Amino acid sequence: MSIPGSFAPEEYQDRWKRLEQAMAARGHDHALIWQRGAGSFDRVGDVFWLTNFVMNGSGQDPASEEIGAPYTFSAVLVRRGYEPELHVGLPADDLDLPRVVCGKVISHPGNLMTGLAAHLRAQGVAGRVAVVGDDVLPGMYDRLLRRHTPQIEWHADETLLLGPQSIKSPRELEVYRAAGDLVSRALTAACESLLIGQSSAEAAAAASAILLRAGGGFHRIDIHHGSQTEHQVVSTDLYGYHTTPPEAGDVVRAWIMGPILRGYWMDPGRSLICGNRPTAPQRAL
Repeated sequence: MSIPGSFAPEEYQDRWKRLEQAMAARGHDHALIWQRGAGSFDRVGDVFWLTNFVMNGSGQDPASEEIGAPYTFSAVLVRRGYEPELHVGLPADDLDLPRVVCGKVISHPGNLMTGLAAHLRAQGVAGRVAVVGDDVLPGMYDRLLRRHTPQIEWHADETLLLGPQSIKSPRELEVYRAAGDLVSRALTAACESLLIGQSSAEAAAAASAILLRAGGGFHRIDIHHGSQTEHQVVSTDLYGYHTTPPEAGDVVRAWIMGPILRGYWMDPGRSLICGNRPTAPQRAL
């Protein structure tokens, strides 16, 4: 039975099989896949893709090796021949586990790094272990994990999931189409606002209203105009938009980036001329 907001379990089981095949092809018996949640999207899609789990903590972990779970990180341990394990730093009661699809969820509320290390030792995991997300786990926590796992040779393999993830199921393609339609309508609303000279903040509001009413989301709506467009592809504004309207004749760029629907990331962009009366050079461009 499908879990609300996720795919049927068979979708995830198919992904696990493809990952195991990729591991076998690269000579990996074990792999550890990291994600960081806490309001960021750093590698968040990999753990979500495997288990339908996103860490719901917010903020930054305590900067100490002695305290903190660290609760904003989580990892999937994949061992060939076993269903994946999800390892988290928060107590299980704090998480929305009915949505998770994996073999088991193991909580390490004292400290995720030392708890995970103890689990790896108890399971006899030794030798070469592939890591996906080596670019996300902070050095403080990486060093702590390595000190407690001297039996493991950690091998960064950041492209391990690319092959398995490149195969899109009919279920995924249906979400892609829905997300593409949704973000296109949102971008059209933003551009229609900009054409008549409304500010980029007004345009972003028009776009986000469409996304949010459909249950979607975004990471950044990036709009800029005027002389900036001659030198920059995206805005340098903190939020990506501001309250100063474009002037007639300005070149305007608009982008919508982020996990538009059910975590699927898109980033379409368009260019236009405020007032829709381009000069000959603008039209040639």
